[in-house]
Amino acid sequence: MMEEDAKRSLKSAELQAKKERLRIWTNFVPPATNSKAIHDLKFTGKVVEVVSGDCIIVADDAAPYGSPLAERRVNLSSIRCPRMDDEDIL
Repeated sequence: MMEEDAKRSLKSAELQAKKERLRIWTNFVPPATNSKAIHDLKFTGKVVEVVSGDCIIVADDAAPYGSPLAERRVNLSSIRCPRMDDEDIL
């Protein structure tokens, strides 16, 4: 495996090359995401999917239906998912 210092060095060099659009990164376009921390934001919506015990997908009431910003994936922190024992499965 690679050492931690070498990993950090390579990752920072990659990020710098992407930022300055050097060599193979000349036509690089970062992917558009709607991932934005919502710890200080308030929004209303309806839960449309429960992914796991600590992750839900919420349809935001403020965003128009069908837009990429209409659904938000919300990860709840400090939540422990229940463990599935063999007894729970049967």
